[in-house]
Amino acid sequence: MRQVVENIESANRQHALRRRATALGWRDEQIVTVDSDQGESGESASWRPGFQRLVADVGMGPAVLLPKPK
Repeated sequence: MRQVVENIESANRQHALRRRATALGWRDEQIVTVDSDQGESGESASWRPGFQRLVADVGMGPAVLLPKPK
């Protein structure tokens, strides 16, 4: 948990990506920010519901990658 509190760059990037998506015309309800897994090890996804949702969304098609900023 200490890492989540002290190292906020990842969270800042996620929120900046959300702002970028909005600037590109995405509606707020179309954007999902996955931050429920912060501070969890990447060793396994079994206890990471945010990561599991991301994988499911990508696999089932509703997730879309944003274009690279110019």
